Amino acid sequence: PYVKGDTVVVSGGARGVTASCIIELAKNSSLSFAILGRTPLIEEPEIFQSFHSDVELKKAYLEHTKKIGKKITPQQLNRGVQRIVASREVVQTLETLQSMGSKATYYPVDVCHAETVHHTMEQVRKEYGRIDGVVHAAGVIADKTIHEKTEAQFEYVFNTKVLGFRNCLLY
Repeated sequence: PYVKGDTVVVSGGARGVTASCIIELAKNSSLSFAILGRTPLIEEPEIFQSFHSDVELKKAYLEHTKKIGKKITPQQLNRGVQRIVASREVVQTLETLQSMGSKATYYPVDVCHAETVHHTMEQVRKEYGRIDGVVHAAGVIADKTIHEKTEAQFEYVFNTKVLGFRNCLLY
C-alpha cells in the first residue's frame, strides 16, 4: 500500500477506467501522480466552453469551421469534438485528484516510445524526487481473437502492454 506523499507513475492516461482507479487510490491517501497518456491536452477555444453535449459541441464546431472558411468532413468533425471531450476528461481528472489533496501532473506521451518515456521519467524524478510505484494501465482495444488479427494489430496491442510496461520500468 502507498502512504501519503508517495509518487506513483500511472500509464494509460487520465480518462476512463484508469482515471476511476487512480481516483479510488487517492481516496485512501494523498499521493503524487505522474500520469502518462496519449491524449494531447488542447487549449480549448473559448467558444466551445459553454457547450457540453455531443450534439451541442458538434454544432458549435461545425459553425466555427464554417465561420473561418474551412470545410471539414464528418470524420474530421468527430475527431475534433473527440479531442475536446478527451482533453476535458483529463483536466477533470487532474482537478478531482488535486481537490482530494493529491498532486497530479499529466504528461502527454505514448509509452511505446522509449526515448520519450525516458525523457518523461527524468522530468518526473526532477519534479517529484522519487518514484514509489508504477501502475501500468495503458492499453488499446482491437477486439478480435488472436488468429483473426493481422500482425500489425497484434503488435499494436502487445507493444502497448508489454513494451510500454518495459519502457516505464527501465527508467
